[in-house]
Amino acid sequence: MGFLTTFTIYNDDIDRISKNPKEFVEKLIDSTTNYLSSTFHVDGATIKAQGTRHSSETVIYVQSGNTTCLMNASNIETEQLMNNSPEFFEEMLNEMENQVIKLKAKYKEIKNK
Repeated sequence: MGFLTTFTIYNDDIDRISKNPKEFVEKLIDSTTNYLSSTFHVDGATIKAQGTRHSSETVIYVQSGNTTCLMNASNIETEQLMNNSPEFFEEMLNEMENQVIKLKAKYKEIKNK
């Protein structure tokens, strides 16, 4: 099994990436060696690399508040988010719960056809 890295590209200055494709690719590759998330810039464009994970690990990300956060009970970054931004964390947690409820209902509907 290999490793996976998830990226969030902030679209505000995405056109700048095409002006520096080599730098973009080099920074993408460099960021895949980090276990913790990192943020890098290419000519003003912002890219967040979520920490690299083993492909057998299940992860859940929530995109909200102009960021992407790993939601994992045994992850230090998730714990830091709980401590540093408890209100934001609770919003994301509630949204995850709402989505699970909706997905279960939709799956049940499809399954019973």
